This record gives sequence, structure tokens and C-alpha cells, in this order.
Amino acid sequence: MGPQVQEPLARSTPVPAPAPVSTPVPASAPAPVALAAEEETSDASKCPDCGKVYKHAASLLKHRWEHSVYWKPAAKFLLSKHQQVQLMEAAAILLGMDES
Repeated sequence: MGPQVQEPLARSTPVPAPAPVSTPVPASAPAPVALAAEEETSDASKCPDCGKVYKHAASLLKHRWEHSVYWKPAAKFLLSKHQQVQLMEAAAILLGMDES
């Protein structure tokens, strides 16, 4: 008997992945409906004072503090915008505690 040759367990060159098959978009796709839905969600996160649009309602709530009469006095503490919002939210909570 001659020497036995063992085959390698893994190939040394990777096998290329098959090219992705793109599916064509039908001509009757409801594009206007999708646009209307996007406009509807953007109006929900639009600032009524300055018209600035946000992707998330939470960001709009934080932005609304900038239109408060207390925003400029809070700026004297040299805080970041995020910290100013946190300061004003905390003050609003503390002021609301004496109402109960």
C-alpha cells in the first residue's frame, strides 16, 4: 500500500457569495400613501413656535424648553443644552411638589 493523502478540511480560498437578486418594484406601488404617512409623522414632531422638525417626540419635548421664558436665565450656569433641559425639568418637578 502506498501513502494515504488526506484532504484538507477547509478550502484555502473562500467561495464567493452569490450576487443578490434585486426584485423589481411594481409600477403600481403606492408611493403617495407612503409620503402622506411620512408627512403626518413629521407634523407630530414639528415645533409650533419655530417650525423645527424632529424625528422623535422626546427630542421635540426637550427642544420646547428653549422657547421657555426661563431658558435665558438658565444659560448663565454655563451648562450644556442637555444639562440645561435637565435643570429646568428638575425645577418644574420641584415647583410642582408644593401644589399637592
